[in-house]
Order: sequence, then structure tokens, then C-alpha cells
Amino acid sequence: GLNGLGVILMKTGDPHSAMDYFVKCQLVDPDFDRAYLNMAALYLGAGNSQKARDVLTEYLSRHPENEEASAALREINDHK
Repeated sequence: GLNGLGVILMKTGDPHSAMDYFVKCQLVDPDFDRAYLNMAALYLGAGNSQKARDVLTEYLSRHPENEEASAALREINDHK
């Protein structure tokens, strides 16, 4: 799917195209956690921890029970 294509692009060194696929995936399925987690990873890789926080916070506002997203957000906050 869209997220899988984004992951392939991320691994092959094309973060801009990967981000496009993750955004499309969010639009198609806004409850799919992997797209948000992958977007956060891309933002972190680019040194933008605030955008990574924003993406995860947005997802967690709708799915506070998601432990993987919560753990990722805690890890980002612990490394300020």
C-alpha cells in the first residue's frame, strides 16, 4: 500500500517522496498508526523533533491508547 511504498522510498534515500506517500496514506486511512510513526521518523532524521512531536501528538489525540506512538513521543521528549 501507500505506507509500504513510503517505507521503500525512505530506505532508498528519497525522504521527500516517502513523505508524500505517508501523507497520502494518512488521507486514505487517518487511523493507520504506521504512517504517523514513519512520518515522525522522517522528521527526526531531518533534525525536526518538533514536527515529529506534532505528528505523534495529532495521532494520539484520537488514539491515546496506542502504546507504540506514546512510547515514540516519550522518547522524543526525553531527548530534548
